[in-house]
Amino acid sequence: STMLLLLLLLLLLTPTMANRKTYRVYCYGDSLTAGLLPGGRHFPYADVLRMQLQMIDPHIEVNFMGLSGWTAKELLEESNSLSTALETGSPIDLVIVLAGTNDLGHSLSPIEGGKTREDEVFPDIWKLQSLAHTKKVHTIAISVPGSRYQYAYPEAKATCVRLNALIKSKCDNDPMC
Repeated sequence: STMLLLLLLLLLLTPTMANRKTYRVYCYGDSLTAGLLPGGRHFPYADVLRMQLQMIDPHIEVNFMGLSGWTAKELLEESNSLSTALETGSPIDLVIVLAGTNDLGHSLSPIEGGKTREDEVFPDIWKLQSLAHTKKVHTIAISVPGSRYQYAYPEAKATCVRLNALIKSKCDNDPMC
């Protein structure tokens, strides 16, 4: 999946690289974006992405904001850092969103109105994408990865599978994603 992401980014960057313009990538999400490791250490995927992409072209900047423990709704409600990144400073060319992981921890809680957990979470994930789309910025929506929690709780795993299918379906039909 890492190689696929790098190849996709390379395809998106090729026209920009030919013009030698600085290409800016902004990663936004939860603790997986922050790179939170056991013991409180951090190793964000954005650092690895930056190193790999800068080996292809040194004119690529990768920055990130990872908010540990935050749900998609909290990321959306407090999306000031994403909005600020999109509206101030140098223009951003691509936003990578990874959200929904912490929402799975709530997948065993009942939801009012007969909605499923993914029906509740997906709109918030998509609104994060749409924040970038309204600024004419393309996005990559990273699907929610597997975890030990999902293996311990099959309902969380099933929710993750359905949530990822919704993300994929929406991105398959949106040229900005």
